[in-house]
Amino acid sequence: MSEFRKVILQFGYDNKFVMDSKQAVAVLEAIGGAEKYEDKYHSASEGCEAHYSYHIYPTVSIDNIQVLPITEHTYNIARMAGTPEEND
Repeated sequence: MSEFRKVILQFGYDNKFVMDSKQAVAVLEAIGGAEKYEDKYHSASEGCEAHYSYHIYPTVSIDNIQVLPITEHTYNIARMAGTPEEND
């Protein structure tokens, strides 16, 4: 049975990072103590121009984060493949 020393830490749909499982725990612990930042766009309305408002507030939950195990074999194959070529 293979031990998973590395994991894929995925934020949202397309932000994926490979790291040691201990590093992933540290990242998740750091994020868990962070405040949430959000900007909101407000369309122009009567007497008010379009603008953004900015908000910082306590994090209640962290959405769209996944921790996926990756075998050493898969890691090595993907590492050898390197950066994918852009499709024209």
